[in-house]
Amino acid sequence: MARFRKTAIAAVALSALVATSGVAYADHTRHGVAASSEDTMTWGYYGGKVTDYTQTTPDIFKDARASAVMIGLDGRSFFRLRVSGIAAKDGKYGVHLHQGTCDASNFDAAGKHYNVSWNNTTTADDLVSNKTEVWLDLNVESDGDARSTATVSFIPEGKRSIVLHALPTLHEPEGTNGIGYAGPRLACLPFDIETT
Repeated sequence: MARFRKTAIAAVALSALVATSGVAYADHTRHGVAASSEDTMTWGYYGGKVTDYTQTTPDIFKDARASAVMIGLDGRSFFRLRVSGIAAKDGKYGVHLHQGTCDASNFDAAGKHYNVSWNNTTTADDLVSNKTEVWLDLNVESDGDARSTATVSFIPEGKRSIVLHALPTLHEPEGTNGIGYAGPRLACLPFDIETT
């Protein structure tokens, strides 16, 4: 019964992604990530309150709610994020998939950005981009809602988090901040990725 429920949720999530227009594609060669087989699908879903890092300012995500979906098939992952109830009525905020988990009392628990090229010796900035990481920057509308989509050529796995930052993601280095920098962490949501 649990397997049927997970498959049903994944099917609904896939339907939502297929129906979403304007998907942003990030094509590149895959960096050693095994392709999914034809009979498996990797997926993640979260729906609920955003975990607010209360010690941060501004506190624009205090009452926000989010839904996030990921479907991984044939070596590619499709992401869709919606956040509503944002206190700011405009602005752009960097959002990334992170390696660790979402913890309201410890924003460091989310760890670094999830990067398909990452290993213990990776330090080069040229490995950081929207081709090796999942970037879901939000443009907030006047009603406090924001949506974002992304497609990447790899499939993340495991217990992860999606972190909402104070600034838009840098696509080019600027001053002391490198590519991928998006300022302080303001909020997060748990994002567990499973294979069925």
